[in-house]
Amino acid sequence: MTSKFSYDSDVSISKKAMRYLGLGLPDRSLALEFPLTPSSKYAAKPETSVETINSVFYKISSKPFEVLDKIRKDLIQTNAYPIDSTQRLALSQAYWHNLYLMSTKLIKKFQSHGSVPDGKQRSQLLDLTFEALDHVRRSYQLVFLHDYDLPNRHYGRNRKRIYEAAFCTMEIIQLEQTIGALRYRSLTPASWQTLNKIFHVMLAYEKVSAKQLLTRCKIKSGVPAVYESIEQIYIRVQLLGYFNLLRYPTEQQNILSTYICTHAKTMSVNTLDQAALLESNALVMGHNQNKAPCVQCETNSKQSPGCMINIKALKSDLQKISIALDTEEDTPQHIMANAEKFEYIPQKDRLSLFKTLNARVLWNKNQDFNFSSGKAVNLAIDSGFNQCYELKLDDKRSAAQRFSLRNQQAASANQPAGDTAEVQSLWYCLYSDKNTMILQTQETNYTVQMSLGGIVAYANRGSADKQHTFASISKLERLERGQINIELSIIADHAEAVSISTQHSDANALKNKKHPALLITQDGQWQIIIPSHCVNRSLHEITMSRDKDSFQLSLGKCITATQALSVFELRGKQIDALNPLFTKISHKKQL
Repeated sequence: MTSKFSYDSDVSISKKAMRYLGLGLPDRSLALEFPLTPSSKYAAKPETSVETINSVFYKISSKPFEVLDKIRKDLIQTNAYPIDSTQRLALSQAYWHNLYLMSTKLIKKFQSHGSVPDGKQRSQLLDLTFEALDHVRRSYQLVFLHDYDLPNRHYGRNRKRIYEAAFCTMEIIQLEQTIGALRYRSLTPASWQTLNKIFHVMLAYEKVSAKQLLTRCKIKSGVPAVYESIEQIYIRVQLLGYFNLLRYPTEQQNILSTYICTHAKTMSVNTLDQAALLESNALVMGHNQNKAPCVQCETNSKQSPGCMINIKALKSDLQKISIALDTEEDTPQHIMANAEKFEYIPQKDRLSLFKTLNARVLWNKNQDFNFSSGKAVNLAIDSGFNQCYELKLDDKRSAAQRFSLRNQQAASANQPAGDTAEVQSLWYCLYSDKNTMILQTQETNYTVQMSLGGIVAYANRGSADKQHTFASISKLERLERGQINIELSIIADHAEAVSISTQHSDANALKNKKHPALLITQDGQWQIIIPSHCVNRSLHEITMSRDKDSFQLSLGKCITATQALSVFELRGKQIDALNPLFTKISHKKQL
């Protein structure tokens, strides 16, 4: 597909000619400080024929591991060898196009089912893709670095190549962010730094609003031509970095990207505005910044004057949605179902998606915790609603009943009776306060199974009577060498197993059926934790069964919601009749 891209479409022919000759172009004083271009020819010479490379990819196109491994190995060699810049660009294009095609197939295949521990094939293919994208980013970076450092008389002739290298680098980092998020991996500091440095120099010396043809339109037949600018891609990556894809289940990440994209279209990158900064309505990015954007200015004026994205309109939109979600006079699901702009968001995801988005805005701070080096903690962790519910049912069983039930479960699982979780995970606590705990462990096949947004119950193994704390998994982040950080948002330090059913004849989700729930108290207020799959937000009236007693109650404000669970206030005339939460039957009774 032929590109109609023109970076000087708004200037006269004479001015274009002057720029082509390097006349009237500004001196480029902003330093890139990228790793140096390779100069030693003692390195092994790579294959430099694009035709040969593409013919190999054609033969192995149905074998993802071979394609990805070839790209990785070839680019390690190519990026270490001195090659003419024109040839390097052609090689970069060949590897990028083949990698793009493979990446889109893997995204479609692995968009869901991201959990801990991850599947072997899924983890290997996505990690290999993430690594290959980093190498192709470096390849385009070398092209950009070479042309950026040219004297103006040569730079002018290569401006089209500058634009292409900058645009493709932005696309690569955007895809790297998407692939990484499917494995709950952050963009690397090198990628953030490359993104910010290239954008800032293009903002200073070129036209970031100039639109170019997307890669997918160049390499896929029958795809309508779509043009975007460096600025549009940059804003999307920054917004997704701010809201942090690692806080959303993989099934919701594409939905979040679509929502962000609709807002990004109306945004632009501006110089720093002190008023917006003071109101915390701006994301700030510095020339040398190697992490996601900040809500406070962290730029170094000696390097460059930084830039910002005003998110006031986005925050206002999220606030309106939050009010709609908490409205009790009408059903929030009904309100949002009739909003045309939200048609692409499944109803089951709306409550949890926007609760998480709005929580990020309300937090209004940079989400950096002061991690310690890690303190070993001897924790027993149960994960998943059914397991946590069963754990609290166990509180009401006698010691004999517990022993009998564990033997039955062990027999059905063909395992010896006893606590087998001892060998599953060694936990380190990196951070802890009354609202949050961040744990780290080495991910293995024996790691406790967890999903983002899911519920966990944890207790100290050393205590005679384990008192479980309940929390939701609010963030997963895989690090190097198989380590993973798990952020827990604490819900309650005690719970009681109950069940609920509906009084509404039209609430099919709960009609004539009891569902498990966990009764809790927070700040003197009764609340209830319900699995999200059985909650219809239009439901207000419920019957709560607590042992042999039943209570007619109503669901009030939604405190928090994830893809797996929702926490609601409990209201109603019978709320005062509720006795304190049940305390576990003592373990001291002998069998």
